Amino acid sequence: MAGAVNRWEWRRPPASAVALAALLVALVINHAGYRGGGADDWHYLEAARCAAAHHGLCVPESHWWARFPLVAPMAALLALGGESRVMVGLVPLLYAALALVLFTLLVERRFGRAEAIVAGVLLATLPSIALVLLQPNVDTAELAFVLGALLLIEAAARSRRRREALLGGALLGLAILTRPSALAWLPIAALAVAALPKLGRLAAPAALGLALAFGAEMAAYWLWLGDPLHSWRLSLGHTSIPSAELPPGFRSARGPLFNPDYIAAWRPAMGKHVHWTIDPLLNLLANPAMGTLLIAALLLLALKRPSPREAQGRALLWLLGAAILYFGAITYAFAIDPKPRMFLPVGAIGATIIAVQAVAMWRAGSRAIAAVVGLVTVGMNLAYLATVPDLNGLEPAAAAWARELGPTLAVDDASRRFLTLVPGVQALPVDPPGARRYMIVALGRCEEVERFRAGWRIERREVVTTAGGEQASLCLFGR
Repeated sequence: MAGAVNRWEWRRPPASAVALAALLVALVINHAGYRGGGADDWHYLEAARCAAAHHGLCVPESHWWARFPLVAPMAALLALGGESRVMVGLVPLLYAALALVLFTLLVERRFGRAEAIVAGVLLATLPSIALVLLQPNVDTAELAFVLGALLLIEAAARSRRRREALLGGALLGLAILTRPSALAWLPIAALAVAALPKLGRLAAPAALGLALAFGAEMAAYWLWLGDPLHSWRLSLGHTSIPSAELPPGFRSARGPLFNPDYIAAWRPAMGKHVHWTIDPLLNLLANPAMGTLLIAALLLLALKRPSPREAQGRALLWLLGAAILYFGAITYAFAIDPKPRMFLPVGAIGATIIAVQAVAMWRAGSRAIAAVVGLVTVGMNLAYLATVPDLNGLEPAAAAWARELGPTLAVDDASRRFLTLVPGVQALPVDPPGARRYMIVALGRCEEVERFRAGWRIERREVVTTAGGEQASLCLFGR
């Protein structure tokens, strides 16, 4: 009998495998990938194209181009396999899968296998992650490096080996170099070291690893451009780039850090406006890309309050405090546009809190509440994924129109970016004077494109509709 039990234990799939299966489900529901338009993925693709064409990294012309942990492997794949949606989407997919595996390992080591499975499924179906699985982004790359750093620090705390702490610090440095907003983890780490004496001996090797990562980048830029701080100047100068998320003509004399002008000016993602001090939180909680999961986590914390007298309770309170500090640093210290994608670590913490609380409630007999909260959260996340339009369905028509109409067909800049992976679109003229025929991507109906309401007629259209009724259109306007 014992042998049979052991064989069953051996055959159980690891928590990470269950989480990856949930990731596959999310990918099947929505596999949009590259989006373009005004999104960041256009800039990452352009940087990778430049590097692939020149067989080496190009001098960064913006902070997007300086994200080498994403740009470099993308460029290598484009150079090896040519330009396609598969090649463009492979690197972000691998980063997302890596982040999920590291996350489940971390949760399993600290809380247990059941908690890791629940947390992994919750994170895999979180729309903020699931919608960018095939879309070039640094969000999942940064999360992967941060989780890798935490896993190594946790291993170092258990084994008391400083080598893991050194590598953990280096990975945290790589996360910061991937996107400087990861600097928010430094004050959180400092508080952890101050409060937990056993981490004190790991602080020096971790700080050395961090310094080595920073030093390596600075040395590379100094040898390459003679400016060791080039990437930091680009990052601090990102507010000088026009953004559709700011009011037209917005200017602030102060820098981007601790600047209430920017905090108040960012367009609320969900249109919720009360006061600039609380608008970011209200809109994050109202946004189905992450809000459902965060509300569920807060609900379970209220139903079963963690006790600081218990190790598990203290861990949950630490996680809650880290989430609050991280949100505050991103929103109020860095004054970054507080979209859900900026808070993937907060989403990971929320998934962990739900998993730990739900499993504890299940074991204590409150199975109905635990099951309902978990299933409703996952169900609402998957339902939201089904409502986001996938523009891939417009590409066959765009390719056919470009072949048929050739240079007599014009596009605007946003549509060219949307359709940049479609053969023939890159060669079309962009907003030429006197153009009489335009191909436009509309996130809605063709009749809603304000620029072409007067004096233009709709000659053709192609429409994709989601399960939730949302639609995107490819419109051919003529006059």
